[in-house]
Parts: sequence; C-alpha cells; structure tokens
Amino acid sequence: MLTGYDFSRTYQSEIVPASFRGLVVVSLQLFLVAGGLVASGANKAYETESTGVGWKTITGVQLIFPVLIIVCTMFIPNSPRWLLSQDRDDDAIASLYQLRPKENGLSGKCEAELGEIRQSLHEVVQKAAWIDLIRGSNLRRTSIVMIFYFFQQATGQAFVSTYQTKFYQQNGFAEQAYTYPLASSVLGLIAVGMAMCFIDRFGRRYTLFMSYAFQALWMYVLAGIGGPSHKTPASQNSIVAAFMLYQLFYNAGGASIPYLLGAEIPNAAVREKTQSIGTAWNVIWAFVTNFVIPYLMERIHFGVGWVFGSVSLVALLYTFFFLPETKVSSLSAFSSLLFAKILRFLRKGSDA
Repeated sequence: MLTGYDFSRTYQSEIVPASFRGLVVVSLQLFLVAGGLVASGANKAYETESTGVGWKTITGVQLIFPVLIIVCTMFIPNSPRWLLSQDRDDDAIASLYQLRPKENGLSGKCEAELGEIRQSLHEVVQKAAWIDLIRGSNLRRTSIVMIFYFFQQATGQAFVSTYQTKFYQQNGFAEQAYTYPLASSVLGLIAVGMAMCFIDRFGRRYTLFMSYAFQALWMYVLAGIGGPSHKTPASQNSIVAAFMLYQLFYNAGGASIPYLLGAEIPNAAVREKTQSIGTAWNVIWAFVTNFVIPYLMERIHFGVGWVFGSVSLVALLYTFFFLPETKVSSLSAFSSLLFAKILRFLRKGSDA
C-alpha cells in the first residue's frame, strides 16, 4: 500500500507521453479487477471446502505477485523527471532513451522533451512542505484529488463488490451467490479495458459523466425494483442485471479515473505528498464504507441503492462544475493552465 499502490501512479504518469498517460495509469484498475476475478474464481472453487486447503492455496497464489514485482522492479528505469530533479542529467537522458522509441532519440525529440521537463522543474525550484498542499492553487488541486478518491469509495463499490455474495445469499440467490460475482468481475475487466482504450480520446470529464450517470441509474433501479417484498422472476433477474451493469460502468470511469487525476492534477512540488495523503484518504473511506454497509443492508436492505445512487449524482454534478479536462496535456502544461484559470477567477472576483 505504501509503495506500489501510491508511488506507482506517480512513476507511471512521469515516464509516459501525455497521449498515452490515461491508458497506462488506468491500467492499475485493470490489475485490481483482474485480482478480484481471481479471488471470485477461488471463492467459487472452494465454496464447499471445509478443510484448510482453500485458504492455504489462495494465500500461496497471492505470494506469487509480490515476488514478481520485486524481481521486475530491478529492471525498470528511473523516472527522467526525478533524475533531473537530482541534477543527474546524463542519467536522465539515458533513461528517456530507454523509455521512448529509437526514432525519438535520433530525431532529437528526447532532448526536446527533457528540456520541457527541466524548464518545469526550474519553475518549481524545490519540493514544498506539507502545508503547501492547502496554499494557493494547491488547495484546489488537493481538494479535487481527495474528493474524487472519496467518490471512488462512497458511490457503492464496496456494496457491489465486497458484499455482493452476502447480498445474494440474503435475497434469494444463494445458489448463484458465488457464480454471479464471477460474471461481474468479467464485465469489470472488459469495462477497464475499454476505458484504457478510450480515456485519452474522450477525456476524463466525459468518461466520468457517463460513469456517474449510469452508476446512479443502476443504483436507483436496484432500490426501486428491490423495494417490494414480493418479487417476480423478472424483477429478480433485473436486480442481478443492475448489480452487474453498475460494476460495468463503475469500472469504466468512477473506479479508474481518480488514480489518473491523482497523478495529473497536483503540481510537481507536492505531487508525491498529494498522492500520499490522497491514498490515505481513500483507504479511510474504504474502511468506513465497508464498516457501515452491513448495518445499512440490515436496516434498509435494497434502500442502500438510494443512498449510493444519490452520492453518484452528487459526483456527477461536482465533475461538471469543478473538474478541468486534463486530456493530452503534459504535466507541466496542465500546471500552467490550471494556475492561469485560477488567476482569471481571482481577477474577476477583485473586479467585482
């Protein structure tokens, strides 16, 4: 959590060209969903296992991936941006040559890109203190990152992912309680794959509009259909469909894009600090939602759909009014753009 989950997004955003940044950073959600698919498959395989073989096998499988990460990390190049910040210019250009196509090096594009990075670092001068997270334009940046990490957890993902098996068992779907989550995970995997392909074409705002709108829709459908005590076979099937379609649209935007915003929106002086505090905030709300959902399910049953659907609607409105588009902007160019917008806003306020 302290290294891979946090700093990997900063590393990804710094080494890839702007045109591919969305695809690469969103890939984090792809692997999270793939892990969920493996977990759902393991639960299905060992649902009737009463000995210790099940949990031992699952634990053993989980150990494979940290070992692979440790080994592979030894072979990845350092971030050129970080190397320049340490005055290691020769190492920075060598790293960039590794990260870019050979023709970029021959045509001088690597040197030009390094010049842009160097210029942006000169403007930053040095890493800022923690208090600078809430000073000047950084306050808006920090608030955007933290609010979208809140929406990532508070729009119902834990209800649909963590507690869906229990929900199925409590509401007449016990025989398929371990099968339906497998289908949901497959849909989530497809959704993230589509998001990776289209995020840099359609942009962050448009994708989030679609994601939050349909998240709200399917949560409201779930609450509306699930409310009556007597349910027909058609309504029961609709409940399952609403669960799965929510998972599809959540993974298409609301799940994956907050990671990307956390890498793009902070300026270089506080990027690592913003990511760190954003990750901590994300974990806090993951704990809160996972803690309260069982009580909500016990008290209001399908009514949780009204709660999470309404939060998704608030997320949609916040995206419309407050989120700037960061598509195909270099990290340094976006910093300048956001700062200019804030200056214009302040000037309008003073003129008034």
